[in-house]
Amino acid sequence: MKTLLLISVLLLHVSCQKMTLDPRTEHCIQERGTIEQISEKYAPLQIVTGLSRYRLSIFGNYRLTPLDNAFYNTFLTCSWVEYGYLTKPGEVNFNNIEESLKKALIREVGETGPGINLSKIQAKQIVDQFKSHSTVTSPTNISETFLKLELDLNELLKQLNFKQPVEYVYHPLDYAFKPHAAFTRKYCTSPKKLLFLGMNPGPWGMCQTGIPFGEVNIVTDWFNINEEVLKPEKECPERKVLGLDCSRSEISGQRIWGLFKNICTIPENFFKNAYMYNYCPIAMMKNGGLNVTPTEIKGETQRKLEEICDKTLYEIIQLLQAEIVVGVGKFAETRALQVLKKNNPLNTKVLYLLHPSPRVANNQNWACITFVYSDVTHLTLEDAKCFPIGFNFDYEEQEFVHLLVIPYLDIKSIEELSHLRIVPIDNGRYNEFLSCMWKNKMFQLYNGLIDYQKIEKTLSASMGRDVGDTGPGIHLSKIEAARIVNVCRDLGGYTHGQKVVLVRNCILKQIKHFVRKSKK
Repeated sequence: MKTLLLISVLLLHVSCQKMTLDPRTEHCIQERGTIEQISEKYAPLQIVTGLSRYRLSIFGNYRLTPLDNAFYNTFLTCSWVEYGYLTKPGEVNFNNIEESLKKALIREVGETGPGINLSKIQAKQIVDQFKSHSTVTSPTNISETFLKLELDLNELLKQLNFKQPVEYVYHPLDYAFKPHAAFTRKYCTSPKKLLFLGMNPGPWGMCQTGIPFGEVNIVTDWFNINEEVLKPEKECPERKVLGLDCSRSEISGQRIWGLFKNICTIPENFFKNAYMYNYCPIAMMKNGGLNVTPTEIKGETQRKLEEICDKTLYEIIQLLQAEIVVGVGKFAETRALQVLKKNNPLNTKVLYLLHPSPRVANNQNWACITFVYSDVTHLTLEDAKCFPIGFNFDYEEQEFVHLLVIPYLDIKSIEELSHLRIVPIDNGRYNEFLSCMWKNKMFQLYNGLIDYQKIEKTLSASMGRDVGDTGPGIHLSKIEAARIVNVCRDLGGYTHGQKVVLVRNCILKQIKHFVRKSKK
């Protein structure tokens, strides 16, 4: 983080009065606590903004600040903006810092000719030393670079000439920048393995709050963001922007963030490895307020819109080092696939997620439909990368569920597994998926060899649960598991995937036979 790097440099150059909170930047603090607790935590962060308020000797009493504290990062960024040390996303005003430092040094050494000259030289040396380190990837660099990419995209979108039926164009990154920036600086401070990709702002979500799928109650109560929202340049009477005072709830945002809230409990658990981003950050409406989606824009305007949004999406994926992009809806999935088809240095996978909009058919039970795969496949992030590019959870989930036999032994009964079907050996998508899953669970080594001993042990434990954990039951389960695995050893196969499919089918046949015998 640039701010913290400069603080580090300053502390190395100044070697007892205690700092207090600056009233000018108190509004930048988002963490809760007593005034004593907050003051003790945040007053020592005012190294640069305190140059005009304190003698340099006081700074030597304070230790360096950690880079990975989201609350500290938000406070420092906000306070630097307040003092003009951060002029716009990602850009530090070194001249202002050098001037403030020079004045502070002059106060220390005295306003004599030599003192002023030495202060100028020393201030320049300190700031130059910091400049040489200012490209370090850090929490603030990530969030500020992210914001800069978005704002640059927003400016390019303003140059597009939207024709009828588009009557109104909302730019939430302009009038709702404060909550959007607070959200980004709070939660986008590190690389994200998982990027959820929406289409564009909804009228009661991001249009009101500046946050993707930003249902008002989620924004204020879960994200704890309460920033001011202004008005769009040209406001639709039927789609007024009321900001955080909006009483209507965006169902899509309520569903998707509500689901993550139930799963993750606190936002930090979600944002540790994931982030949410809208492909196109503008909303378009007809006269009367009817929504116009990016899919409805045609001709040259559509080409330009997709060209500039595609470019920014690619840059966002690279910045966050995303390993998986989840397209929320078909449009988002299609754009992600198109972007990564051209260039994909990180080998990022694209998955599909049914859109939570109530207008999408047959998704009244959206949360159950969407995250059924969490229960069915007990996915880890590594498992999710096994699904083929363009995998559609809505349409293909059941097809791939039937492939998993051995990885299910820990969570499914033998009876349940016996209903799965035999699969062909010549389906490349199946082969790659199964081999990847088996390697994740350590049933297949990365050189392609099958770990039959691990399969036998897992199969024996699963059978033992079915027949009963008695002495005889456990003994019989071990014997039967050993017999099954012995039958299914070394069946051939040219590729890693074919080897897995052959063993999988063989064991499944034996399981079916075992279940039939046990019912007689």
